Amino acid sequence: MRKIYLFLIFAVASISLMAQSVELRIEDTNELVENNDTVTVYGVPNPDDGMIRTRLTVQNISDAAITMYAEREDLVLPENMSASFCFGVCYPPNTTTSNPVTLAAGEFLEADLDVDIVPVGNSGEVLVKVTIVNQADADDNIVFYSKTIIEPVGIEKSVSQLSLYPNPIVNVLNIDLRAENLMNPQVQIYDAVGKLVKARALSQKSTGIDVADMANGVYFVKIMDDNSVIETRKVVKR
Repeated sequence: MRKIYLFLIFAVASISLMAQSVELRIEDTNELVENNDTVTVYGVPNPDDGMIRTRLTVQNISDAAITMYAEREDLVLPENMSASFCFGVCYPPNTTTSNPVTLAAGEFLEADLDVDIVPVGNSGEVLVKVTIVNQADADDNIVFYSKTIIEPVGIEKSVSQLSLYPNPIVNVLNIDLRAENLMNPQVQIYDAVGKLVKARALSQKSTGIDVADMANGVYFVKIMDDNSVIETRKVVKR
C-alpha cells in the first residue's frame, strides 16, 4: 500500500510540474486553445492593410510572474506571401523570435498575440507554428498552429445574390442563393478552430440549416460548388 501511495504522490507531482503557465484563447469567441490545437481563419485580406489576422489573448495563469517569449515557424507559406506576428509588439516578417515579455500572476498580455498573413493578391493556405516559452523553464511551453485559408479576392462576384440571415443566428441559418451555372452547390460550416460541424446540399433558391445543436460562438460558413469555394462568411451563434 505504501508503494501505491508513493506512486500517486509522484504522479501528482509530475502532473504539477508539467502544468502550463500560459493560457491562450481565441479573441472573438474566448474559446480555449489547447496545446497543439490548430486555429483556422478563412477569408480575404482586410482592404485597409491587406492582411488576414489570427488573434489570440495570452494570460499568465500561474501564481507567480513569468517572463516569456514567442517563436514563429512558417510551415506552409506559398511563394509571394508573407507572414509576421505580434507578441507585445509587432515584428517584421524576417523576425521569428520575439523579445521577452514579463507578465505578473493572472496578467494578460497588453497587446494580443497576432499571426498576420499578407497574401499579396494570392489565394491558398498558410500554416504557421507558434510556440510560447517560459524563459526560466523551456519545458513550460504551449504550441498552437495558425492555419489561414485565403479565398480568391472577388470570387464572390460570381454569385448574383447570396444572403445569410439572421446574424447572429439562434436556431436556423437561412441561406438564399441565386447563381448561374452552379452544378452542385453546398454549404459547409466550420467552428473557430477549423472543425467541420455541418455540411449539406443547397437548392438554387433558399435553404434553412438547423443550427440549434451548435454551441454558441463564431463559425465560418463556406459556400461551395463541387470543390470550388464560392464565398466564405463569418456568423455568430447565440
